[in-house]
Amino acid sequence: PRRIANREILFSISDNSTSNYFVCQIQGNASGDPIRAITASGGAASNAQTTTGITVNTWHHACARFASDTSRNIRLDGGSEGTETTSRVPSGLSLTEIGTRAGSSSRDFDGLIQVPFVWNVALHDSEVVALSQGYLPWEMRPGNIISGVRMDNYFDPYSGNTWSPTGMPDLDVGYR
Repeated sequence: PRRIANREILFSISDNSTSNYFVCQIQGNASGDPIRAITASGGAASNAQTTTGITVNTWHHACARFASDTSRNIRLDGGSEGTETTSRVPSGLSLTEIGTRAGSSSRDFDGLIQVPFVWNVALHDSEVVALSQGYLPWEMRPGNIISGVRMDNYFDPYSGNTWSPTGMPDLDVGYR
């Protein structure tokens, strides 16, 4: 199995200048390949990091929660929680990307992503655990979903956008 040698981005919401963003990424340049939830404003970044890491060639569930300017949280497979509370207020967010972030092509994800979803509320711990155990994301607080894509059709019924697979990593279909 391959080892993650670099940082690889799973999901991002950012500005065009790449100095303001929310990112969920595998921290492959850190021991154990943990997952991080990163918030940057004006180029200064803060991150929460899981207490354990991924196993390559194994499906995992990652959930980054950005509940407020001073609350970022990351969970891997429903557990392995990391939190961080430094105040960061990103502005000008206009890009939502799967497997990459504007200006960071060297960190593109080299793997399979199944069902990325974004809610406009912070999910409760029990909801994150349920998702990690196979609960369907489009059934979890459907009124609060602002973006969600079943990667078998690339259409986001929540935002009305169709995602383009051009320049994106390989995407798996279905849900584990």
